[in-house]
Amino acid sequence: MMEIEIKGERLVLLSEKAAYWPKHARLFLSDVHLGKTQHFRKNGLALSSGAEEQDIQSIKQLVDRLAPKEVYILGDLFHSDLNSEWPLFQAFISEYPETQFLLVPGNHDVLDHSVYKNSNLQVCASQHFCEPFTLIHELPENPEKEAFYFYGHIHPGVVLKGKGRQIMRLPAFYLGKNYLLLPAFGRLTGLHVPKVSKSVTVYAASTESVFEVPLAGRG
Repeated sequence: MMEIEIKGERLVLLSEKAAYWPKHARLFLSDVHLGKTQHFRKNGLALSSGAEEQDIQSIKQLVDRLAPKEVYILGDLFHSDLNSEWPLFQAFISEYPETQFLLVPGNHDVLDHSVYKNSNLQVCASQHFCEPFTLIHELPENPEKEAFYFYGHIHPGVVLKGKGRQIMRLPAFYLGKNYLLLPAFGRLTGLHVPKVSKSVTVYAASTESVFEVPLAGRG
């Protein structure tokens, strides 16, 4: 894990590709994309099964370990239309009646609101203020001047350069002047390496740790 400070608040970046705010016991994650396996199988593309179950288990392990009061999902919880993988998530959150699960909707969150209403999941506005942060799925084209955004959407990663032309791609957090960009939580999401200024700090998330990537080490 990696501790950082944003607007005077201590945040912890986790190797599980999530962020935790200890002061208020709030857990943030983004882009789980549950249901993706069934969606692509329905459309004739075979994907290996079990990834979504592992993603749910990973969230469960975080909740068990950190005991957050609130879990914020910053968009794209479910990949597309309702399928058999939704009940797995619904059963999971029903085990934690004292934990509030909140969804800041993203472009893939197209399920009927009755589906969310019948579970222990609260759907927020597309911009949810969590003082002093604004939670959103995608960074707006014209960000508010005083706002600091937590968001996801682009499944960010970083390319690490090693000796002998060795390279490695890892999911990453990007910390800019007015935003914290979270990596995709889901296993079936891929990675995109955004072009950012040199002032942006990049934290790679390996399976065991989170570490800052110096400019010289970025691909």
